[in-house]
Amino acid sequence: NTQVNLGGGEGLAFRNIELGTGLTEFESPEVISLLDASQFRLLNLDEKTSILLTGGAGSGKTTVAIHRICKLCFNKHVLPQDILILVPHHGLVLLSRKILNSIGLDQIKVMTSREWFRNQSLRLLKGIGKEVCQDTPFRVSLLKRHRNMMKVINAYLDTKKLEIVERLKRSAFDDKKIVQFMKETAIIKWMKEIMKGDLSVVQKMLLEQLVEELNDYNAIREEIFKDRKLLKNIMDDQSELITSNVIEETIKHTHKQFLEEFQEEDSREHTLDQKNISFRTPDDVSGTIDLEDYPIMLIISNALNGGTINNGETLKKYRHIVIDEAQEISPMEMMVFGHIIDQERGSFTVAGDLAQKVDPISGFTSWEDALVDLNLSQDLTELKTLEIAYRSPQKIIDLAHHVLGPLAPKRIPISKKHHGGVLRTIGEHEAHILILINERLEKLMEQEPKSSTVIICSSLDSARRYREGLRNLANVRLVEEANFTFKPGVDITTLEQVKGLEFDYVIIPDLDFRNYPVNDYSRRRLHLAMTRAIYQLWILSPSAFSPLIPNE
Repeated sequence: NTQVNLGGGEGLAFRNIELGTGLTEFESPEVISLLDASQFRLLNLDEKTSILLTGGAGSGKTTVAIHRICKLCFNKHVLPQDILILVPHHGLVLLSRKILNSIGLDQIKVMTSREWFRNQSLRLLKGIGKEVCQDTPFRVSLLKRHRNMMKVINAYLDTKKLEIVERLKRSAFDDKKIVQFMKETAIIKWMKEIMKGDLSVVQKMLLEQLVEELNDYNAIREEIFKDRKLLKNIMDDQSELITSNVIEETIKHTHKQFLEEFQEEDSREHTLDQKNISFRTPDDVSGTIDLEDYPIMLIISNALNGGTINNGETLKKYRHIVIDEAQEISPMEMMVFGHIIDQERGSFTVAGDLAQKVDPISGFTSWEDALVDLNLSQDLTELKTLEIAYRSPQKIIDLAHHVLGPLAPKRIPISKKHHGGVLRTIGEHEAHILILINERLEKLMEQEPKSSTVIICSSLDSARRYREGLRNLANVRLVEEANFTFKPGVDITTLEQVKGLEFDYVIIPDLDFRNYPVNDYSRRRLHLAMTRAIYQLWILSPSAFSPLIPNE
């Protein structure tokens, strides 16, 4: 069917806090007016009570989180600078800042969790690597984000402690001090205290050397991830994905990262305008660090130092932390977030949806485990599942639910919206699809110049081809690094960059079996893409649709 008309949804995606509500032809009500009584109650909970919000796409999780922040700030329970919002990608950072700035809360810090971990590690951890590996092997990331990584950390700390005891004995430390040392967890902190006392020159030199060694986090990283025996602590009956081959690949990857012949940044050749000349090949990971290493090293540092990490510096404590799309956060990351909350007065708002879990290596296991990792008591945590969908019309929700198949929740979310729906087109080839999209978008942009449309492609190469094919249209933007402008027009991007965002119209141009085979990964990706639509979803394929799409 090539007779497709997009219309009726002008400008709905880029209102301020009115996220995904209202009819297209009329003034939209505030989203807060559509929340039910139990959701209203969440906004007025005590500032010390944490909330776990689960629910499908467009069910109001972000809306509740933002309104709760507003309540906390405007009632002066919490200062904006004591709030941290963590989101999965840069596009959501930009959108969140846009919303917060519009309501006078621009002092609230918003960033991706990966950005936060890297910034804090570079600030606090001596010797930690700066250059992030752009192609960490899948199985290496799987190991480093696994829940049992904590067993490896504990085993490393225990082993290190026994090694240090032997060195203390050789330097004639008395039995009393060694017994004290064995009882201590924060061993760097203990050493610094002992150094203030009456020690021999040799003993002080040893402690200074030990403190220096224990604060070299690049060396610690190398020591851990090259140690086969240590890494085997991760293997048990609950970790069937972590095999001996995964451990061997991790060791091999680590050896490559620590090749001695890699050039230090300061010694690399530069052009006349001081730009670095990179000779790095895709297989050359020497001198790099994996993003997954940062939270692991922060956990170790916190254990060794007892909180204070570097010359009196420490991780800032927050009164309130929002973790969005929490199903993509690893246990190690959750544990660090549990440490940076104000233990006496602080609280979390944690939002997520297992149906939208698209990262196969996140390490996330369950909401119960996540609460434990955050050091939250279920008695002091409000658990709420949001079952009403405010963003997408029911027809889109029904299709997205079908696509999930065995991964779908038992109950189909009920939408407050019944206008709009799903449009389907099978073209003859990609060029034909491009012609059809070009024609319909040209008409749409004439009729509704304030509308927002996103074309979600299966790959960045595909997105670039569609951008080239639509180059004659005005206000068409290729978004490669989630750098959305949130202005009217057409954004062409990939699925990984639209999580948490919404648009008046969503177009999926390449929904065939090659791009969306029948597996759990495709189901989750497609569900996520479909549920970005506020008004209409247009699915196209240059051949037959993927088997994930039901017959009309």
